[in-house]
Amino acid sequence: GSSEHNVFVGHMAGEYNRFGDRGTFVGSQAGRFSTVGVDQTFIGAYAGIYATGSYNVFVGANAGKGGTTSAPYSSGQNNTAVGYQALTAFTTGTANTVMGYDAGKEITTGGNNVFIGYQAGESSTDTSNTISIGQGAGRDGDLGDYTTIMGVFAGLNSTGQSNVLLGYKAGFAIAATANTVLIGSEAGDAINSTDANGTVAIGYQALTALTSGQYNLAIGKSALAAQTTGDANIAIGENALLDLNHVNGSYNIAIGYNAGKSMGANNVYSNILIGRQAGMNINDVGGSNTIAIGTNTGIDITSGQNSVLIGTEAGTNITTGDYNTAIGYQAMH
Repeated sequence: GSSEHNVFVGHMAGEYNRFGDRGTFVGSQAGRFSTVGVDQTFIGAYAGIYATGSYNVFVGANAGKGGTTSAPYSSGQNNTAVGYQALTAFTTGTANTVMGYDAGKEITTGGNNVFIGYQAGESSTDTSNTISIGQGAGRDGDLGDYTTIMGVFAGLNSTGQSNVLLGYKAGFAIAATANTVLIGSEAGDAINSTDANGTVAIGYQALTALTSGQYNLAIGKSALAAQTTGDANIAIGENALLDLNHVNGSYNIAIGYNAGKSMGANNVYSNILIGRQAGMNINDVGGSNTIAIGTNTGIDITSGQNSVLIGTEAGTNITTGDYNTAIGYQAMH
């Protein structure tokens, strides 16, 4: 055989290269068993030692090291790995871009991934089409496909597919939960059940306590922050439904700053509260089935139920009364 235009520097670097061309192997045993690959760059002790595919770039000790369990050894192509033990276990994985200490360390057959950061995506094996960026991002789970994770410890043990987790500890405990959108520092960081598939939480600590509640949507700082198991709530605005936390605290819609803020650990359900501080003090199951639309509308209701209040400050003198209808500026004020 013949090989051309190669550079081998280091103890046993490129030792068995017979047919590979245009390779640069620098470091002890770098590319030692690379027999046929072309256009490879391996820099570092044991970098690409068992890599036989073409167009790979491995920089760092043990980067892209590969293994001997497949033939011809590790044949994946078009990979870039920079950092100690980055992509070290790959076999047939293709088109991965990995940067950082232990980043993508356990990837074997997965492809088309981007893992950047200290231990980012470290435990993934056959994951494909996933992005994990940040220290420890997606570190402990075999990441599901089509997932995007960005942030320190975001999606730490994620295994579910098609998640978007952006922010410090966003989706921290998510495990097999799938199809979620969690954006913001600690957004949805306690979710740990597939019951919560499809959750949307956007904002600092939005849905931060949720574990298994279903079909919830929270947008805004601390929106729906206390809820753990309730279902099908919509909270939009800072502190909207902030304190609601009951397994049957469900089917509420609160839109606006502090809307429905004080429901607490009560079975409050089926309210529609739209406007700044609308229904802010409802805190009892008796406050259910209320419609309050407008700034400060129904602000003093605690347990009054089945009322319809529309207009700025409408129904502000109602606390426990039921079945009221007030329409207009300061109606029943």
